[in-house]
Amino acid sequence: MQQVDSNINQFNKLVQIICQNNNPKFVDNQDIEFESSIQNEVHSMLQDIDIESEMINPNFIRININQFNFNCFSSLDSFLNHVKLEHFSKDIAILDFKCNEYTYFNITSKNIFINGEIKENFLLFDNTKSYLEFLNFIKKQEDTGFIDYFNSLKREIIITSPSKEGKLIIGYTSSVPKFDTSFNIGKKINKFYETFNTKELPKFIKNEIFPFLITENPENRLEVLINKLDIIIDSAERNFDLYLTGFSFDDLKNGYFSKRENFLEQIRNVLNKVSVQVIALPLSISAVVFASYSVNNSIFTLLLILSSFSVFTFYFFYLLNFYSQDLSDLKNIVNAEFKNIKDSEFFKKHPDDLNRIDNDKIMIDKKIKRLKNSISFLFFLVVSFNLLFCLHITTQIFISIYIKILIVFLYLMISIIIFFVVGKNG
Repeated sequence: MQQVDSNINQFNKLVQIICQNNNPKFVDNQDIEFESSIQNEVHSMLQDIDIESEMINPNFIRININQFNFNCFSSLDSFLNHVKLEHFSKDIAILDFKCNEYTYFNITSKNIFINGEIKENFLLFDNTKSYLEFLNFIKKQEDTGFIDYFNSLKREIIITSPSKEGKLIIGYTSSVPKFDTSFNIGKKINKFYETFNTKELPKFIKNEIFPFLITENPENRLEVLINKLDIIIDSAERNFDLYLTGFSFDDLKNGYFSKRENFLEQIRNVLNKVSVQVIALPLSISAVVFASYSVNNSIFTLLLILSSFSVFTFYFFYLLNFYSQDLSDLKNIVNAEFKNIKDSEFFKKHPDDLNRIDNDKIMIDKKIKRLKNSISFLFFLVVSFNLLFCLHITTQIFISIYIKILIVFLYLMISIIIFFVVGKNG
């Protein structure tokens, strides 16, 4: 811990000394040179913090950066272009004289200091190390067959797959990509490493890489691969689970679609039956009204017409009840079928995949609901007309207003009872 503090203090004092002088710059990524009018004093100050310096002419001082206990880079771009995995064996400093930004990464505490202040949630160094480790790991997979060829000269990774056409070239740049410093890519990379502990799973990851990268610029595919690694792994694990359970989504989809067509056919059959009744209803009503006007002088005949039409109406209600029950039974079957699919082991692990068939169930439920609402509306229409017709017949037969009201009331009660039977069974 004392050595760590010593390194940070040395870096901070070095920055302070350089900033007090003029025109600092890096030379050949090996030395720091700056102009000073007090060379001897600056030389002494540097010796006090265990840094050797060289006075190269009457006005300039040179410091060799290899003497530091930390690796030193001249800018962010220089860091990304030249950093190697072995640089993370000790602290890292970036002295950007052009931007007046001085960054120090403590490898022990993982703290990052920018211009002397701790920078929170700045994952530049963690992401860089994760990327270099990932590249090194991929290179070793040439022996396992996960990749077919690693060409460090051309900076290309070549993979092939028996289930895909041709080969895929995954290129990478000479410098480390500029990943989002607020997001830790190491988490998804570690998850990638863990998949190699499961036999056969890497083959599925290899297959999934193709569709995700085939349309990308070949030179930047490794960066895209890392950014999409979590999505690729999730897709591969899903397909791996399908493989282990012998589950075929295509078989499920085809079977469900076949049943869906059967459900829709049953709905269409109910709709056709209701349509027949709707078409027959106006003809029946017209005939009854015409008959009542033709025999308005015969009480017996009017009562016979009213009784016959009431029997027809109640039978019509019975049919509506029957059709409504068919729809209810169909809805129960659909719900049971969907529940069986939802309760399968595969969908318990991958519930998001239910969206593929969930839309079909919603569509069927809507059709059933609309048709049941149509049946209810048709019931109210028939009841309304029958009340009017009953009032019309009783007006011709009975003089007493109380008898008319009683008959209409009884007829309404019977209709309501039948309606609630329909509703209960629906």
